[in-house]
Amino acid sequence: MKKTTVSLAYHNLPAPMVVPFIGTIIAGMKGNADLPYPPVPLEPAVPADPDAPVDMTTRKTRLEAAIEAAAVGGPADTAARDDALEFALDGLDLEAFYVQSVYRYNTTGVLATGFMPASTNRAQVILDIPGISGIDTYVSAQLTLHVTPMDNAYGYQVQTRTGTGDRTTVLYSSAARSIVLPGLTSGTAVNVRVRALGGLTGYSAWSMDVTRYVS
Repeated sequence: MKKTTVSLAYHNLPAPMVVPFIGTIIAGMKGNADLPYPPVPLEPAVPADPDAPVDMTTRKTRLEAAIEAAAVGGPADTAARDDALEFALDGLDLEAFYVQSVYRYNTTGVLATGFMPASTNRAQVILDIPGISGIDTYVSAQLTLHVTPMDNAYGYQVQTRTGTGDRTTVLYSSAARSIVLPGLTSGTAVNVRVRALGGLTGYSAWSMDVTRYVS
């Protein structure tokens, strides 16, 4: 029987994508009768247990706050973000090895937790360029992208710009078929591009730009 190894490729994700990935793992492991004693608690203990490891929910919250602070702060905030990322990844590694020990011969069980089985192919290919197959403008102040899914991609980075302004990364998404960009300004023309994350080089080339007016 073939053994299943849990992929640690989430170490290649940018910090903003690690946050929702942690949420996926918490949801996937919570209440799973096969995983009653995760090495890192999924949520804070009630009552608090000072001897328990810091739980994954708290690690996720700290990383999210550190990312926001680093976006507007200085070098100290960037260093704090990197520390929070490393702390979150340490927790994920412990959970990954626990899941692997329980589901060593059960790939379906691994997938149900949100982790991915390791694939030699996933780390060896250069990703194709994703295409924006459509953009919905039905909802006010919002665009919804439809991107062609790329094999071996772990997620997608979306950038926008208005006019000749600088491009801004507005979203990291683990999904491709429907990526919602909220909080846009109605009546403006927004230029959008996307690239896939993962593979041999860490990311694909950028897609062609597509422009849509925000309703």
